[in-house]
Amino acid sequence: MKASDYGIPHEPRWYWTRHEDDEVWRNGPFSDKADAISDGRGCAQTFYVGCVAEADFAGPEASEVLDSAAGSLYDACGEVGSECFDSDNVTKEAEAELDAELKKVFANWLTKHALWPQVGTIENIERIEPDPAETT
Repeated sequence: MKASDYGIPHEPRWYWTRHEDDEVWRNGPFSDKADAISDGRGCAQTFYVGCVAEADFAGPEASEVLDSAAGSLYDACGEVGSECFDSDNVTKEAEAELDAELKKVFANWLTKHALWPQVGTIENIERIEPDPAETT
């Protein structure tokens, strides 16, 4: 699931760090690459800039919901309950419909509560060397 798939625009956010392999890039966010570079120049050494890619994550899955419901029925009613949502009773079309509806509901909930992830992987990483004018 990506916010942009549900009408929420992805705003590029730029960061800089001293080490390309840092797990968390904390210097930012900046609205554009030039601002990130300008801020990073203050460290007077080689650094890296990169842009956060939009997070793409798995939303709720129909198969997991059906398995959970079947498990709950099994706990309440015994073995007969576990068969209610198996592939003999739920068609692939019905499961696909549930999958789509779950994703819509989850996306609406994320939007309503402003909970779309603001994290992502860093892309377009570029090494920035010290400005020669500043090192002399």
